Amino acid sequence: MISRVAVGFAGAVFAAVTGAYVIWGPTKKRPKDQCPGLVNVGNSCFLNSLLQAWSACPSLYSWLHRMMESMARNNEEGVLTSSIFKVIKVLNNEDEAAPDPFDPSQVFRALRAKRWVITADEQDAHELFNVLTETLDEEASRYPSLLSLFDIKHLQAPQNEYQDGSHAHTRSGGLLPVLPLREVDGPTRGLLTSQLQCLTCGHRSPVKYDAFDSLSLSIPTAYWDSQFPTVRSVYFVASILTCRGCKFAGCGQTGRSEASDGYCRPISMPYSAGN
Repeated sequence: MISRVAVGFAGAVFAAVTGAYVIWGPTKKRPKDQCPGLVNVGNSCFLNSLLQAWSACPSLYSWLHRMMESMARNNEEGVLTSSIFKVIKVLNNEDEAAPDPFDPSQVFRALRAKRWVITADEQDAHELFNVLTETLDEEASRYPSLLSLFDIKHLQAPQNEYQDGSHAHTRSGGLLPVLPLREVDGPTRGLLTSQLQCLTCGHRSPVKYDAFDSLSLSIPTAYWDSQFPTVRSVYFVASILTCRGCKFAGCGQTGRSEASDGYCRPISMPYSAGN
């Protein structure tokens, strides 16, 4: 007959083996069709939602990958670029060693390294989007190094790059340094043109160019099956404006209210907009 001591000892051994298996046993791999979670590190849900949205954008992933390769070739360091690329790779199940949920605190640390101060009380995802795109654009731009006016040796160095004097020069006639160079255009940068035209005399104002990182598009409340191209096309339709009178010769309507046709057209749209 089995004694109580033997039964108790066997139970203790079984419990110890079970606990060891749970703690040190093989980890269950996450299925490839499941997206890992992100840790909420103190009211950081607005950052997590933005990173998860970016992880589903193939063009942004491709741009970050090319930026990492470009920085490696030029021996440059992009703190925010590498941090965001790391998180996006985790969210796309490309890092099997990453824990689930994953801690995205490195993105906040990268922003602090760029002297951005984001407190736990600030939870504006759109404002954070602008901060991230602006900082990524700065890291993607290669600015020429600033030289001291007292450093005559380096000021006269033949390897210094300046713009052609026929295109740009200072008021004193000196040459200007080259503009920031981007080997890879940012995925969120676009260019818009706008122009006003008088319907009475046909005079057109100069074309205005505006760069943008994001557009606020209105979603119709009557139906929810609107496609993105449809909503975007509504933003760029011509509109009728009212002016206080045409001041240009030949109009003959000075002082009267005239209708002006204003339009806004995209010249360069972000290639991540359709993804």
